[in-house]
Amino acid sequence: MRVVAYARVSTLLQEHPAAQLAQLRTVGAARGWEIVAEEIETASGADKKRPRLAAAMSKIRAGEGNALAATSLDRIGRSTLHLLSLVDDLRAFGAELICVNDGQLDTTTAGGRVVFTIRAAFAEFERELSRQRAREYAAVRKAAGLPHGRRDTLGPALAVAVKLRQAAPPLSWRAIAAQLAKRGLGDHDHATIARRVRQAVGR
Repeated sequence: MRVVAYARVSTLLQEHPAAQLAQLRTVGAARGWEIVAEEIETASGADKKRPRLAAAMSKIRAGEGNALAATSLDRIGRSTLHLLSLVDDLRAFGAELICVNDGQLDTTTAGGRVVFTIRAAFAEFERELSRQRAREYAAVRKAAGLPHGRRDTLGPALAVAVKLRQAAPPLSWRAIAAQLAKRGLGDHDHATIARRVRQAVGR
């Protein structure tokens, strides 16, 4: 089986595609795949622009591969309709979809297609629940007079940023951002760092 491996992450600051590709390579070695290409996407689950997925499908259409593989359905599709359309496209070129964490989905059979549709629907349902919880969380914080915008991802970097800002002499916000990146604490926007540090120290 000639496989085009596809990995997607929402942001390189929160997760890395290497883990997904490593799993696909391990499964591929066990099943005798020939991985002919690896495509890495950085995009949110709802993003309609997926240039690397489009590149993967182009390879399938060109006959370079006869299967598209990912770790799970939610790495590939943004909705049940999108997933079904993608599977139809794959089948038109004699290819199949493999999601190793969802079992090897045989989309060429009627039974396999039913299972795939159910799993895809549940994946979309889970994403909608997550969005609904985020909206409810924001509404509760707004009602309580608390900041209710998008939560930042500074995490452990915040404490380091505070120390750097309180050093003598204090570093500029851009210098702090550079230091955080150098220490492996992520690439953060200097404006976000400034806002969160000021919130943390009360000024």
